Amino acid sequence: MTGKDNVHDSETGSFDFTPQVSGVYYFKIDVDYSATGNFDLTIYNAWSNAGVEDTQRTYFQTNNSSRYLVNGVYSTADLGTHAYRFTVADNTPVTIALTSTLSQGGLYFALYDRYGVQLAASSDGNITDGQTGTASKTLVEAGVYYIKVWEAYDSIGTYNLQVSGFESDSDSDGDGLFDAAEYVRGTDLNDPDTDGDGISDSDELAQGRNPNVATEWSSVFVSGAVDVGTAIAIPHFDAPISIEHPGTTTWYSIDLEEGQGITVTLLSHLNRGGLDFGIFNATGTELSGSNDYSISNGQQGVAEYTAPVAGTYYVRVWEHSDSVGHYDLTVYNQWDNDGVTDCQRDYFGTFKTAFYVRNLTSSADLTGYNYYRFYANSGDQVDVALAARLNRGGLDFGLYNSSNTELSGSNDYNISDSQQGTATLIIPDDGYYYVKVWEHSDSTGYYDLTITGIEDSDLDGMPNEWEYFYFCGIHREGPGDYDGDLLTDLEEYNNGTHPLLVDTESDGMPDGWEVHNALNPLVNDASLDPDSDALTNFGEFQNLTDPHDADTDDDGMTDGWEVTYALNPLADDTLGDPDADLLNNLSEFIHHTSPRDWDSDNDGMPDGWEVVHSLNPVSNDGSRDPDLDSLSNLSEYQAGTDPHDADTDNDGMTDGWEVNAGLNPLADDAASDLDLDMLSNIEEFGLGTDPANADTDSDLMPDGWEVGNSLDPLSNDAAADPDSDNLSNLGEYQASTDPALADTDGDLIPDGWEVNHGLDPVSDDSAIDSDSDGLTNLQEYQASTDPHNSDTDADGLLDGSDSAPLNANTSPEANDDVVLVGEDSVELLSTLLDNDSDDDGDTL
Repeated sequence: MTGKDNVHDSETGSFDFTPQVSGVYYFKIDVDYSATGNFDLTIYNAWSNAGVEDTQRTYFQTNNSSRYLVNGVYSTADLGTHAYRFTVADNTPVTIALTSTLSQGGLYFALYDRYGVQLAASSDGNITDGQTGTASKTLVEAGVYYIKVWEAYDSIGTYNLQVSGFESDSDSDGDGLFDAAEYVRGTDLNDPDTDGDGISDSDELAQGRNPNVATEWSSVFVSGAVDVGTAIAIPHFDAPISIEHPGTTTWYSIDLEEGQGITVTLLSHLNRGGLDFGIFNATGTELSGSNDYSISNGQQGVAEYTAPVAGTYYVRVWEHSDSVGHYDLTVYNQWDNDGVTDCQRDYFGTFKTAFYVRNLTSSADLTGYNYYRFYANSGDQVDVALAARLNRGGLDFGLYNSSNTELSGSNDYNISDSQQGTATLIIPDDGYYYVKVWEHSDSTGYYDLTITGIEDSDLDGMPNEWEYFYFCGIHREGPGDYDGDLLTDLEEYNNGTHPLLVDTESDGMPDGWEVHNALNPLVNDASLDPDSDALTNFGEFQNLTDPHDADTDDDGMTDGWEVTYALNPLADDTLGDPDADLLNNLSEFIHHTSPRDWDSDNDGMPDGWEVVHSLNPVSNDGSRDPDLDSLSNLSEYQAGTDPHDADTDNDGMTDGWEVNAGLNPLADDAASDLDLDMLSNIEEFGLGTDPANADTDSDLMPDGWEVGNSLDPLSNDAAADPDSDNLSNLGEYQASTDPALADTDGDLIPDGWEVNHGLDPVSDDSAIDSDSDGLTNLQEYQASTDPHNSDTDADGLLDGSDSAPLNANTSPEANDDVVLVGEDSVELLSTLLDNDSDDDGDTL
């Protein structure tokens, strides 16, 4: 623990503290003499500093907070996992509605009781954008309930949560505090004065007081008399109680019997000033005062008083000089502070003690006088034997009544080592009797004392002396249970437990529960786990489970596991699925997953999905690919495919390829042609082309056309001319010709020449004379003339009549005096052309 000394103006001091055991803890603020002003004090709880009060915490305390729904409506933009808290009366029907506004993902919610047991879940298992999920439940038991909201994978957006059907402004006890406010502050909504101090809860809060603590009092000394209604009642206690001095007069009351005396001590722990105290009667008369009238820091005042008559008496504590600090107040009874109850006291109370011999045999060392006390009835014969085990010296003993009169003595007045003395007494009257043992000559060693003949006069199975020791009489009956620990008084006697203490050995477990569950009520065994269910005995008690049965409700899940995950270890809840991961509680237990976390290993895949698909739900295997389909486990989950089947829909295409290509891996779409490129999806898969892109290699030729014409759809070969017809592949595609055939239409004219001269490369037009020059298209090709220009060389002679159609010459002599007319000229030119060789291979 750390702190800060001398915290000056505008400075902040802090310290952290984690308690090792449950209980109430205190902190103290010291103010020096000269300090003036005010300070802000903040205490954060152990979970976070979100300002959520501890009383709002439940199973959901591991989350950021449990938001309290006073008005029944809550909106948030934080899509983590949240718990929302509201309170209802008995038999209240509630309706929960969650409306999501999401850009992606979905939401879930469920209703839980304060033990974390799911009561209802959303009608919509995945509430996406614009949808509303609802759940309705009639809550039979009044109290606090919770709504847990969690998101699907990587959700983004906001939601509105509304709970209707309960009154948020009800005030069951009429103390001015709404029930909701009472739950927040931990006060009793059915009791207007929770701490029973006479001031209503709402008034205490208005005055800045604590409505759960009845120790804040102003001066009650009025007109010389005590205001008995405000005095703090205290028992006869031997241990000090530490009280923060309130800066006013404080009164304490105590009931005394006639002739009973008390000793009061006050130990001061003041930073400044001093205290005084006294013992008063009900009229305000001081009966005894402190021996120190100004008890300063570290000093102790003492006052003693013996009551002349039975009644209520008062201790008043007041201050001097503006005192600041606290004090320890202790009240001892008139005999001593050894914790023996007053009803056991008599004449021998002035001595050290009267030891009770429960088993009728006692061993003790030798320190002065020892007294042993028992109860017997008139006519009983009591035999006492004392066996000495001494190093030196001797012992003697006698039997006495309550008036300290010796009734019988030992037959040996100096019992030395290994000797035994005896005494017998016929009991004259009902009552207590005592054995007094004393030593001779500075004796050292031990002895055994045995008392026989003590009876159970009321025949209830409990010896008289045991009843008198604990109950100051034999009025108790065996079936009774004085301390309410589920052990009868007779069972307390038989088990050796304390009939006035619920928990004899203070291990947190009632004696009755321990006995009925075969534990040892006399040994602190709270931390043991005899059934090895990971739940200690104390945990078993808290959860009402069997500490000797690892699975109390026989549902296949160990008690400790169920408690750890806020399931019900007393009911078969194997089929429940509180985290909605499609894995029931028993399966979660078998697979070591958390029933409160839909994704135990935080790999993005629900536990149930992983188990169904034989993955490991407690190891992050989201990136693995067991079926080698180029799709990770996480992607398989997102796509709905089988992580152990490379082709979930059995259409011949792997899941990864389909997902990456934008196809459906869950439907047989092998024959479909998504991109209309004349290739089916399965063909695209086999070729490696993109089924969503008609031209995978971006060469302006569809994949299907390329494949159909033996080209490469994965390489840009648009400019290539594999058939050497002077027409590129792209030109072939555009002209619908065959890129592997130079003359697609078989008319002896190459495709490229036809395309370049405006002819049809896919139709035999070789015999056509497109320009009416007396030459067919084929002859034009052979003569290298233009099939669309009747006078290619523009010499005034038609190509069909021109012996040199590519040489411009209008002189007939230049044409060798050959006059070609009509069919004769065509035949002659054709003959000349046919006989003309093409030595240079240029088609001319």
